[in-house]
Amino acid sequence: MKITIIADVYGVSDNGTVNAAKNLANYMVAKGHDITILSPYSGKDEKGIHYITTKQFHIWGFDWYVKKNNVAGKA
Repeated sequence: MKITIIADVYGVSDNGTVNAAKNLANYMVAKGHDITILSPYSGKDEKGIHYITTKQFHIWGFDWYVKKNNVAGKA
């Protein structure tokens, strides 16, 4: 099955959202599925995991909150 995971953060495993998305992707690959990650993070394709990189979206007046809580994602 082809599965796409859309993640606003997906890079360095420094928060629960990233860890959950990576665990899901790795589990589904282990079960034989083909995974695509759609994210601002530009990763290197791995066995069964492919990346589509998007532009990071900014909401005026909200970026401070994202940076303060360290959920901006890191490549």
